[in-house]
Amino acid sequence: MSIRNSRLAGLLLGVASCLVLGACVTTRSPLHGVTFIVPDSDGIAVTLDEVSPNPSNTYPMGRYQWPDSPARGSVVALDRYLVWEGDAGVVPIAVNRGGSGEFFYLAQLQRRGGDIVHVGSYPLGDRIAVERVAVSRGVATVEFRDHDVSQAMAESPAVERTINIAIADIED
Repeated sequence: MSIRNSRLAGLLLGVASCLVLGACVTTRSPLHGVTFIVPDSDGIAVTLDEVSPNPSNTYPMGRYQWPDSPARGSVVALDRYLVWEGDAGVVPIAVNRGGSGEFFYLAQLQRRGGDIVHVGSYPLGDRIAVERVAVSRGVATVEFRDHDVSQAMAESPAVERTINIAIADIED
């Protein structure tokens, strides 16, 4: 088989796998391989080296083990909301500490040479639904839905909120 025919065979096999098995290869996130410090964890580091098992997205994620505990946690970067302004960027992250809550933060990133470095996180809320993230002149605007005080956490968040955060103020 020629090289040209083997490439074609590989392409056809990939398309068939995608259509029949749902095993489609997607573009790798720019955050794949980036290490995040888990907020409020005394420095636990987690590298985003997996893809979220949620069938509705392909967000990069990483898992971590709490010291002296059987609890395992995860960090998922909602990279579809990743926004850069120069070498400073922000992205919402969802942190699960091994329980039922999913705590959202706005993570500040910096480009340093060819690397992306997580430099800090700002808390957004528990089980929120991020709608939009924008950055202008060093200020990040996050629009999301949150739970009303009378609303059960199992319900979809219904209260619309907008916050503005100076990127320079986001730190660990």
